[in-house]
Amino acid sequence: MKQTLTYQPHSFGSHACRLRVEGFPDVSTGQSIGAVGIITGWSLDWVGHPQLEGRRDHLQALLTTVLPYARLLLSGVARPVGDDGDAVRIAPDARGGHHMQLRSGQPDTPPLDLHLDDAELADLVRVLDQCRLDPRLQLPLPVPEARPLPARELRHRLPLRRRLAAPLGGLAALAVAAGGTSLLPTPRPAETARQSNTSRSLNPSPAASKPTTPTPSPASSATPPPSARATTPASSTTEARLSQARRWLLARPPASGPALSAQVWQLAVDSGGDVVAATPVEGNDGRDRARLGLPVTPVPSTPARDALLVRGALRPSGLWELAPWHGW
Repeated sequence: MKQTLTYQPHSFGSHACRLRVEGFPDVSTGQSIGAVGIITGWSLDWVGHPQLEGRRDHLQALLTTVLPYARLLLSGVARPVGDDGDAVRIAPDARGGHHMQLRSGQPDTPPLDLHLDDAELADLVRVLDQCRLDPRLQLPLPVPEARPLPARELRHRLPLRRRLAAPLGGLAALAVAAGGTSLLPTPRPAETARQSNTSRSLNPSPAASKPTTPTPSPASSATPPPSARATTPASSTTEARLSQARRWLLARPPASGPALSAQVWQLAVDSGGDVVAATPVEGNDGRDRARLGLPVTPVPSTPARDALLVRGALRPSGLWELAPWHGW
């Protein structure tokens, strides 16, 4: 049995928009008698507009065009939905309201242009939603999935202060960084020159890295400098006399006894290594004599001219520590 489903925006009063869908239940799928699984036609009655009729594909075109357009309007983005060659196209009208264009499937039929105000568009959206959500209409009528709008389309909805916060904050950070950099001290020229010299020495040029062959000169012989000629024999003579004096003192050990303690002497050593004079500096026995067992008696007199003054420290163990005399 043929079924007729009627949809209207309000359940009371006059109806400026009414949608009727006619069809039969799909018995092959087990649908009940009151359901509609096969659409044979539909009609849309508008007050002040011509009646619209069509098949299922035209109803599907209305659903996939008008409902996404209404969602865009609710988001504050008014833009056209549908292309020029589609069966249904709706877009904002420059005079106000909305402009909907319908194309017939019959040949040689011009497109139908309708101008809708906000109330008429709201009535159309209500009846289409009722049709799509009616459980008696048991056939798929897909609608494009709702997707979030890109940020560029929602930018105009943000307050001007929020839109300018990011660029102004970036400019302020750049200005602060530039000001802080200008306050840093500049390197001194001397430090710069020193760093350049250091880098030049660490990275020598290829010409400087090549080994150079020294050119022998007749004047540069193996003759030591005057300072070396003056100091080398003297130091060797001093060491020789100290060695001879050590042997001389080891051959004549001091007398041991209770009075023996740490003593410091000024010794005069001749060229042969013999101790020719000894002057007590520390640790004498109080009578200007010490228990050293030396062959000469220590007297506070100047040694011979060619004698070497030596500091001799006698330890309680009986060993001598000799060093050149430096006035102490």
